[in-house]
Amino acid sequence: MSRLFEQLQHVLTDYPRLAENLDYFGVGAALLAGVYLLLLLRRGRGRGGKTGFRRGKKNYVVIDGSNILYWKGEKVSEVALYALLVKLKYKGLVPVVWFDANAGYLLEGRYMGPDHLARKFDLASKQVHVAPKGMPADPLLLAGAAKLNCQVISNDRFRDWQSKHPILREGGRLVKGSWRDDKVVLQGLVVREAAH
Repeated sequence: MSRLFEQLQHVLTDYPRLAENLDYFGVGAALLAGVYLLLLLRRGRGRGGKTGFRRGKKNYVVIDGSNILYWKGEKVSEVALYALLVKLKYKGLVPVVWFDANAGYLLEGRYMGPDHLARKFDLASKQVHVAPKGMPADPLLLAGAAKLNCQVISNDRFRDWQSKHPILREGGRLVKGSWRDDKVVLQGLVVREAAH
């Protein structure tokens, strides 16, 4: 019950007009309106607490998260990945991020599964995948991109996987990127009209 009150407090903070009307309509009516609003906001959310994939949404893009962690230079940095995710969401794309099993060790010195990485990068759990230990994420993310029929953002050329993943031979499938002037620059990203 305390969790519900915490969430209601968050709703009242985010929607001040509801809080202003507490005196006029009474606490009971405001509480009922707050619960209703909270239920509306929570509808369709994934386990990670963020909005998940919507049925019929076609604008996916697969991200090689482990590759993006090195876009700022030799040292691991999550800044470029954060900036990339913001840019993609702004363009109306749904990012699906794949990491190698060691990503958590690189970021925080310990294993991090999909749920933890999803929270870290403000994504739904469905949008984050971690390859099993001992297996590279590359073939998994390429299979995912083929299944979703979408582009892949990575500077990896995936030479080891070209014979097993025909999507690599399709022009325009791979999107290269870089970190320049404190922002992510992408080459070849195509934003399609989403099916509703």
